[in-house]
Amino acid sequence: ATKYLPKLDDDLAKEDGVWDIIDTTPYIGHKLTRDVLIRIMLGGINHKFDEQVIQTT
Repeated sequence: ATKYLPKLDDDLAKEDGVWDIIDTTPYIGHKLTRDVLIRIMLGGINHKFDEQVIQTT
C-alpha cells in the first residue's frame, strides 16, 4: 500500500493528466497542527492545499 497509494495520488496527474483519486500525506514526525490538518483534509479536493509542503519544525 505504501508504494501503490502515492501512485494514485501523484502519478495519475503527471502521467495521464487526470485529477488524482486519493490524497496521501505520509507521517514524517511532524506535529499534528491546524495547518497540517487543513492540508490533509482539503488536499484531496483543492490543488492549492495539495501542493503545500508540511513544515517539520
